[in-house]
Amino acid sequence: MHQMIPQIGIIHWDFTIDKNGNPVVLEADTREVGIWISEMSHGKGPFGDKTEEILQWIRFMKKTDARERHLYPFGYIS
Repeated sequence: MHQMIPQIGIIHWDFTIDKNGNPVVLEADTREVGIWISEMSHGKGPFGDKTEEILQWIRFMKKTDARERHLYPFGYIS
């Protein structure tokens, strides 16, 4: 879903599962997104061993024109 609006940097997607087992989007938070609750409940960051790779990718995407971000899936670093 995020590939449909790559101009928005980070989105916090809230999902649930319906009675048939299908995912249903409840909301997409685009402001003041935080992950602190995950850190508090698990005692570690939500990205684990991938933290540095994710941060590098985010920095790359911030430098990339918003109209071209869809060309670079996660994991792509030039």
